[in-house]
Amino acid sequence: MKRVIDTTEVLGTVEMPEGKFEVCAAAEANFDEEGNRLVVQLSSALRSTDVRGKEKQISAAWLPVTETVTESVGAEESHDLSREIFHRWVRKVRQATPALHRNFASVLPVNLQAVLPPILFRLCANANAVH
Repeated sequence: MKRVIDTTEVLGTVEMPEGKFEVCAAAEANFDEEGNRLVVQLSSALRSTDVRGKEKQISAAWLPVTETVTESVGAEESHDLSREIFHRWVRKVRQATPALHRNFASVLPVNLQAVLPPILFRLCANANAVH
């Protein structure tokens, strides 16, 4: 297996009971030359912003679970496809992170939006706009 990319992108910060954390999306892509197969490991985590202590990573229920994407592709296309897969993952992690949205209602499932009163959406939107 040949390493294609190994990257992490910080999408923003969130406040958690344990302190302030960076929302991170990561990808590690390897290319199997014998099978012409690209394997991309995708993960997300919250990384502590406290530089005085040991680096701490935690998860949150709203973060997407780790995924593995496998594609049949030629070596010359593996880097571009890895980047495309990673960028889709970044969008997914960003959409799953409520604190990165001005309109909290946009991250709620549609069936839940229909049940909750409209006043709740306005309160959530106002609370997120204060950050």
